[in-house]
Amino acid sequence: MFGRVLALALLASLVPSARADELPEPPAHTGNPQVTLSLAEYERIRRLEDRASLTVVDTLRLGGSFKSRNLTISFSGRSSGKLPPEEVLAADEGVFVYGCTGDAIVSKSETGFTLTPLARTFHVKCRLASSGTDRLELKLPRSVLWVESQVPDGELVSGQAVEGARAVSVVRRTAAGREALPASATGRYRITLKPDETRFRYEIEARNPNRGRQALEVTLRSGEHVLQVDAAVPYELEPGRYRFELPPGDTRIVLTGTLGTPTFTPPVDGALQYVLLDSHPLLLTTLSGSPKRVSPEEVGIPAEFRGAQALLLGKGEKLDWSVTRLEALRTTSFAVRKESHVLFVGASGPVLGESAFAIDNQGASDVSMPLRPQPTFASLASEPILLTTNKQGDLRLPLGRGNQDLVLQHRQTVWSSMGIAAGAPQLPSLSAPSSHAVIEVRYPAEWLPLFEGFASEDRVHLPRRGLVLLAALVFLLTDQAFRRLGLPSRLRMPSAALLTLAALVSREAGWAILAADAAVIALVLVVPMRRIAWTAARISLVVLLAAVSTIAFLLLTTLGARLPKRELDANVTATRDEPQEEAAAKSRQSVAMPPPSADAAAGYQGLPARFQMPSGAHRSRFTREMLAADGPRHVRFIAISRTLAFWLAAAVVAGAAASVLRSRREIAAGWKALLAEARRAPAPALDATVVPA
Repeated sequence: MFGRVLALALLASLVPSARADELPEPPAHTGNPQVTLSLAEYERIRRLEDRASLTVVDTLRLGGSFKSRNLTISFSGRSSGKLPPEEVLAADEGVFVYGCTGDAIVSKSETGFTLTPLARTFHVKCRLASSGTDRLELKLPRSVLWVESQVPDGELVSGQAVEGARAVSVVRRTAAGREALPASATGRYRITLKPDETRFRYEIEARNPNRGRQALEVTLRSGEHVLQVDAAVPYELEPGRYRFELPPGDTRIVLTGTLGTPTFTPPVDGALQYVLLDSHPLLLTTLSGSPKRVSPEEVGIPAEFRGAQALLLGKGEKLDWSVTRLEALRTTSFAVRKESHVLFVGASGPVLGESAFAIDNQGASDVSMPLRPQPTFASLASEPILLTTNKQGDLRLPLGRGNQDLVLQHRQTVWSSMGIAAGAPQLPSLSAPSSHAVIEVRYPAEWLPLFEGFASEDRVHLPRRGLVLLAALVFLLTDQAFRRLGLPSRLRMPSAALLTLAALVSREAGWAILAADAAVIALVLVVPMRRIAWTAARISLVVLLAAVSTIAFLLLTTLGARLPKRELDANVTATRDEPQEEAAAKSRQSVAMPPPSADAAAGYQGLPARFQMPSGAHRSRFTREMLAADGPRHVRFIAISRTLAFWLAAAVVAGAAASVLRSRREIAAGWKALLAEARRAPAPALDATVVPA
């Protein structure tokens, strides 16, 4: 056996050993590397991914002492998931944390000190130093749940939370036997007088100038019944008073409740005692004596009602008052600043209307108006609302508070027959008068208004001034022409009137009448013109008169043909005509809607649809200031159709033609006589200065 082992050893010594640099290199990895894990390890890692990652500091404990300069700070808490780091102290240049030991790492960051846990449950203790020697101020984020102090020569003072961060301070206590200074207090008191009770709110700003705690007594001297106490310091309730333990620094104390007597005495003795006496509008408060009055803004407490009184009480002063209940007057809870109504007289169908009210509402929940005219649409602040009725059968529309616009569309029928339309459409009205009202009546191209009226104002559509002047000129020329032709007065005057009316209603007839009058007058002027010795001055004068006459005639005919706006008073806007094609297209847009059924008219349920008001071809406007709402308001009108106007004009032209035909013999005889006289007249004589050399 021993021989075999010796032989194997000799054989191994004969084999050359491989050098490290001659070992084959491991093959390079191709593709993504793969790691093989056990199923248990994979499940553990997956559970870490699913678990919420959170770190919480349950307790922050301060230890050591100011005297020995060995202040310490320790953090105890828990962490889950991936053990995320968490900020535990906000940034403060005067605080230093170092020498930490335990299950976590405390590091300095840009925003403060960050704790990184090394275990699920951790406890870490660090040394703490501050730039001051008798006061340590710390700012704690939300991750710190509780703070404890075990510093024997220091007192922990909690501050207010600002943006989620709390401020705590540890103030070094001074040696015993030193005289303590009294705490000072500034009182700001609001007393609210209501019809059923008197409420109070006491805000006391106290300041403790000592390094240790100081007691402050708040004595209830006015029969107060305290409902709530808001203070960040401990207090004890004793009979008729509260005893608060004030930490060093400033403290705010708020007490709220009710008063049982009409007397107020400050609960603390302070240098400044502000009182805000706030009373309900239905109460009249009378103060006793002559207290010092200040501005309500100086008190620093907002008032609940208008007319609050601010007072300044001195040491030992009190406030007494008496209350008288007032009776409220009955007035309208809303006002109508402006209302506008637009009525459109359809070519065939009802009168469509749209009324807009600018309302200033200070207390009304709704408004009501009669169901005449019949409403079809309503909107409040550009939002459609339901059409409902109240118990009295009137239309009820809800209102909001403040300034708002109410729009109501409606419809009503008028009498129309044989080309004549007449009626008195009613305007919707509210229970309050309107400061300013505008009423506009629109007509399509098919209607020509003759008469309109609203309230005490009536208006008849008379011819325009240009047409009146043109008619006077036509009548004078025609009368003179008939007179030169030798017609008697009994035939001349009626015939001239009929021809003038025909010239007004028919442009073609007017041009024909003017041409005939011009021919007669020219023939009459032939005889005197031949007998005149014509000089250059006379020729120039005749040419000038002819030019002026031609210009005046053209101006009159232009004024008569055009349809300008009327220059009426401030209460009426003139009629404006549009081209017939455009007006007819707009009137076709306002197709009369079929009347609703009896069942639909009774309930006015559902959300209505709004129609577009046509612009119309003729418009008339009325304005009123302080339009009353004590009764129905109607707009009266009479209009004729263009078809009827055409036939009436044709009848006038036919009558004028018949009048001329009836006097045709006299007219023919007169024309022949004028023509013969013109032929017998001598040739015109020219002055020597006119004939060229």
